[in-house]
Amino acid sequence: MPDTHVAPMLEKHTIGFVPESDRHGKVRDLFTLWFGGNLAPLPIVTGALGPSLFGLSLWWSLVAFVVGHLAGAP
Repeated sequence: MPDTHVAPMLEKHTIGFVPESDRHGKVRDLFTLWFGGNLAPLPIVTGALGPSLFGLSLWWSLVAFVVGHLAGAP
């Protein structure tokens, strides 16, 4: 008699397409994961250099910060 017991797998689709029937959770559940991965101290420190090193006002520093993030994002 063949053994029909199959050990449970953590992820059976690996990096392939996941059918709708196998998906669970909500998009908002990924917020912490993406926010934590994208929050890096280097851009924050670099942004603080705007007013102190380059003599920019707060608003121009914020504009430079946003443009830099948009241009640097894939």
